[in-house]
Amino acid sequence: MTDAAAFLKPAIWVICLIAFLGMLSIYMYRKDSTKIFEYMSRHILPIALLVWIMGIMLYAVGLYGPGLNWFSVMPRAIVSSFKMFLLSESDFNKDLLGSNIQYMSWYSLMHLAAAFISFLFIFKMLGYKIKSSLKLLMHRWSVAGKQNSGENVHLFWGINEGSLLMAKDIKKHKSGDTIIFVDVDNEQAQDGEGQTSLTRLANTITATSSEIEGLEELDALVDHCFNGPDFYNNTSSKIDIFGELGLNNIKHIVAASASTNFYFFSDDEEKNILGGLSLKKDSTLALGPEEKYRIFIHASKSAGHEILDSHSMKLIDSSYLSVAMLKMEGNEDCLPVNSVTADTSTGLVNDKEFISFVIGFGTTGREALKFLYEFSAFIEKDGKIPFKCYAFDKNMDQMEGYFRNSIHLGDDELCLVNASSDSKIFWDTYHQLVCRLNQIIITIKDDNKALSLAVNLLKHAIRYRTGKNELKILVRCYENHNESRMQTVVDNLNNSVKGCGAKIYIFGQESMLYTCDMILSDKILDDAMIFNYEYAKTSPDQDKKLEATPLDQWKKDFGKAAVEKLQKDKGISLHHAVTEINRQMEQNISNSLHKSTKMALMGLNNKNVKHFAELIQSRDARSTDYTKASDAEKILLHNLARSEKERWNASHKLMGYTYAPKKHYVLLHHTGIDQWDKFDECTRSYDCNVVDTTIKLSQTDGE
Repeated sequence: MTDAAAFLKPAIWVICLIAFLGMLSIYMYRKDSTKIFEYMSRHILPIALLVWIMGIMLYAVGLYGPGLNWFSVMPRAIVSSFKMFLLSESDFNKDLLGSNIQYMSWYSLMHLAAAFISFLFIFKMLGYKIKSSLKLLMHRWSVAGKQNSGENVHLFWGINEGSLLMAKDIKKHKSGDTIIFVDVDNEQAQDGEGQTSLTRLANTITATSSEIEGLEELDALVDHCFNGPDFYNNTSSKIDIFGELGLNNIKHIVAASASTNFYFFSDDEEKNILGGLSLKKDSTLALGPEEKYRIFIHASKSAGHEILDSHSMKLIDSSYLSVAMLKMEGNEDCLPVNSVTADTSTGLVNDKEFISFVIGFGTTGREALKFLYEFSAFIEKDGKIPFKCYAFDKNMDQMEGYFRNSIHLGDDELCLVNASSDSKIFWDTYHQLVCRLNQIIITIKDDNKALSLAVNLLKHAIRYRTGKNELKILVRCYENHNESRMQTVVDNLNNSVKGCGAKIYIFGQESMLYTCDMILSDKILDDAMIFNYEYAKTSPDQDKKLEATPLDQWKKDFGKAAVEKLQKDKGISLHHAVTEINRQMEQNISNSLHKSTKMALMGLNNKNVKHFAELIQSRDARSTDYTKASDAEKILLHNLARSEKERWNASHKLMGYTYAPKKHYVLLHHTGIDQWDKFDECTRSYDCNVVDTTIKLSQTDGE
């Protein structure tokens, strides 16, 4: 009995310990249906840290012996505790503790816990890879042998915040579509080319834990490759890119799809563009019609990239889109027209000037300047009101030369300052102009710094600003995880200082940029197509035959055939032909986005525009005379046409155009850059036609 009792005593002790830990786990999770295994998988780091600390304590006891002190024991205990996770045997004083059943029970328990955590880590990486591969293979079999599976596929090259947000919106609005992510690991391809090892196998998923959770929520198919399509950018002929990358399952899914959209949304513009260009050479894509495949590339439209923009390959410029959102319906408060005082009976602006700040002059900052300059082209009784923008950036001396050369704005309109928002010159300038400022746009990439600056600017404005319209402070949010916090801070602050003369707005959120409306449907372009179609109906060029739909008309006016015709008729290069076509397209985009500004100058909205919609029908296409309008109404409509002319002038100055008596596509000369009154009746009627189209579309929206 004594031997049995001696054996049972530590066993009972261990059983009680395990039972206690089990009861503790049940208590912790009794209100949560999530399994403990899944919970531990998601919280592997803090659990591993706890086991490691307990292991240090265990080995500190096990290594301690005669002639030693804790300072000599602890470093070895820390190392030995680490070894537990590597599944290797560690040191302890076996002579003293090897026969101690209580210590050996703890020793075994700690090693078991460390081994379990190591297993969790390996299973999380390799298990997810295996699971993803099987899921992808099963989907391939489900469409095997089908020439057209009927499914629409969305294939993302790389995993990042933008692609996950886009996929989430696709899942929400196009639930039947198939979403695929290709996890591209360029680093492993370079470091381990041609090697096969457990280490390389363990690195076949580069996504973070949060990204993996996002992929599982999307129910997305996932595959992996050690290079992307950009790796084959030097290939001059057709090539089986999917086969070369080992993506044969995806190759068959894409070939059988009804349509496939490819997305290159990484921050590396060069890789995105090279990847898109290489993918166009893929032999699988070459077998299908061009309209079956579309490639979306995150890249700036500057630096000549616009020539790549076509139906099959579309550039997604997040800087451009973030500012374009400010012009769209729903963001009327952010428009310059709501930072001035308009006389809605005449369409004139009572302010004597429009002064603005742009803080941070990267790609978004430059787009912000263009937005302010074009959309603040207002007139008073004596002509266009003066515009002045102060742009601040600590690296301005590296940007000013090129930017000045690419636009046609004078020093009296644009002041580029080589200073950060922390500098004395910035705050001195702000204090001097705070009572005259109309708008501030902050495009600093550090969201925390940008928000802090906006708050300080607002507090300063409240303290010193007098007798002026509400100062609009617009802050771009760059990181998706900051959106909710920034919006909450801004809402609370705006509510607490309501009516004090300044207000902060957040814009450019990734969750609003990477959506089906903005990228797939392209609401901005769709609205521009409709505007172009309606404008063409009443254009002075009435001999122009209209196509059946706005899309067909757009393709006819600005498609590949239009570029080739212009190139041939004018004897200019492809680049200059594309530039001219893009100029015309941009005017339709601006005109459609300028609708809210024109309505604000008239004091109208979509619901009370009916009267003017009837008046515009009385004007002949080649005339500026609204025969059924009263004298006051004619003045208002003509002033809107004058404002439209100033907007048009401003947009062309931003593109680098200058006035000349003869057009020149290479030298960027244009005959139309002048005041409205300087032109003949027929030419002025074009601006009236823009106003009329705006009114007509506004009435349609209100019905």
